[in-house]
Amino acid sequence: FMPDRFESGTINTAAVIALGAGVEFVKSKGTEAVYNHEIRLCERFCEGAKRLEKIRLYNEITPENHDLFSPVVSFNIEGLNSVEGADILSSHGFYMRGGLHCAPLAHKKINTIDGGTIRFSPSVFNNEKEVSLLLRTLSDISSKQT
Repeated sequence: FMPDRFESGTINTAAVIALGAGVEFVKSKGTEAVYNHEIRLCERFCEGAKRLEKIRLYNEITPENHDLFSPVVSFNIEGLNSVEGADILSSHGFYMRGGLHCAPLAHKKINTIDGGTIRFSPSVFNNEKEVSLLLRTLSDISSKQT
């Protein structure tokens, strides 16, 4: 039995079943539909975040990069390091990661090596209403920074 050659111990049956269900879910939606949904949420986030004075975007989706864009947006809140910003957002129910995201060379390239960035990466389970709420929350948080 092949998995025994790579894994010792008891097989995580629940994870195998969950993986199968996840694959079926994505197949039922279609990978292109999932990608397009996530891209639309990134577009909405970028449009709103650009209007917020103390939010710095490090990448954003444009018509020119749409086909090459991964649905992940890096940003920071002026006056906060990325980990503090992510923690504050988490306290408001938005679970994002701050830091270097296991990619220090990428952060060196965009001059964020000292503090990293906050990462917005929506999923198929997120919606425009949640993005709007996130933008309002960012507006509130950033307005309190000096």
